[in-house]
Amino acid sequence: MPSVGKWCSPPPWFTPHDLRRTAASHMASLGTQPLVISRLLNHKEGGITQIYNRYSYDVEKREAMDKWADRITGMVGIDE
Repeated sequence: MPSVGKWCSPPPWFTPHDLRRTAASHMASLGTQPLVISRLLNHKEGGITQIYNRYSYDVEKREAMDKWADRITGMVGIDE
């Protein structure tokens, strides 16, 4: 992974999967339903639900991403 600078380099054990795990955990802490998180991570459902449930969850996914964006913005101290 390319280094952004001396103080911004990721630790050697870091993988991109860590970003997925972090986002999923924070979205859960913000009240996002597990199914919506799963859809955002592009996980596939199994069983009969996969066959019958064709709903896209686009509205719920947008809400979750907006909450996550607000959380990140707050973490880095950006005022909009």
